[in-house]
Amino acid sequence: LKSVLTRYPLEMLGPWTWVLVRSQDWKPISRMLRLNPDSPAFTSFDTRATFLEEALLFHNPERTSELMTEWQRSMPALLEFAVSHELGHAICEEPNEAVADRFGEDLRKGMTPQCRVSKGVKKKTAAGGEPHRLKPNKLSVP
Repeated sequence: LKSVLTRYPLEMLGPWTWVLVRSQDWKPISRMLRLNPDSPAFTSFDTRATFLEEALLFHNPERTSELMTEWQRSMPALLEFAVSHELGHAICEEPNEAVADRFGEDLRKGMTPQCRVSKGVKKKTAAGGEPHRLKPNKLSVP
């Protein structure tokens, strides 16, 4: 994970925690939180943490196959995608999936993208910016 993170502008992130979750626990936790269990990562704005499924970093025959089929990427490419995408959420406190995708894509291209709205201006609710809704791979803890 460290080798992937060093490619990105973590100074834009500030204090942040990266949590590795066992693959055997990933789907039950995702379902309990009403998140997409096929997404191998999610970010919590409130706790300033990103959670990654261990299969992104350590081979798990069944889960690795599922993730590669679902995302149509090799595991190294999926790890790179997941980290850069979640950085889009984390750096910009951005709840929008499409915006986080674009931010992550720019990061992977070696660019330093700008957040679409200043972090200090954005008004957030307990559900990550949109009242009463959780997005597929983000979590905000009340």
